Amino acid sequence: MRNPWKYLLFFITILMAIQIQSCHKEQKKSAEFPGETNLSDTSILSDTSLFYDITIDGQREFQVSLQNGYGIYWDGGAGCPPPLNKPVKFSSGIAGHVKDFRFTKGPLFYTVADTAFPICKQKKFNFFPPGNYAFTDAVTADGVSLRWVDANGTEWSTSYGIADQTGSNFTITESIPGPDPSFYEGIALRAVFNCRLYDKNGHSNQLINGRFRLSMWL
Repeated sequence: MRNPWKYLLFFITILMAIQIQSCHKEQKKSAEFPGETNLSDTSILSDTSLFYDITIDGQREFQVSLQNGYGIYWDGGAGCPPPLNKPVKFSSGIAGHVKDFRFTKGPLFYTVADTAFPICKQKKFNFFPPGNYAFTDAVTADGVSLRWVDANGTEWSTSYGIADQTGSNFTITESIPGPDPSFYEGIALRAVFNCRLYDKNGHSNQLINGRFRLSMWL
């Protein structure tokens, strides 16, 4: 006589396998196509959160790295020993989907006296002291620049067009050397700012109440 419990256990096992596979597919879909949710500063930010918080043309844009499919990235910089007598700029940003916020500071120049590893490393750390900075292209003139790509893919920058930044301000309020669990050996920066952004067609938008905490991989 056939054992009915054996067949019942078989069907239960099949159903569980189907359910697990379905859950895995849903989790993968959510990971690949994360939806943007409204983030609250008080509920999502910690002392080590990497984020940007800006208001452009009256619209607040607030994202945290590792939330909503957004993540931190770095660009520029130079290893040690560094290139000599060439401008080096450092960039850090948070991007996800189409939107992209990036901060750049430069240029830093190295001389023969900076080639030793400890001196080269310390010079990079010393390049980000708290204080006020001018908006420039951060390549030909010492200062900082900001770049923003909106939901339509339009690129805006403090250095495009006429780049008039009358009345703008940018202040690094905190500069803490790593290591930090969220990035390799580098530095964590906090800043507050207000500025005007320009696209490549001559349009402009006012950015107010800007702040960020970003890591900079040195």
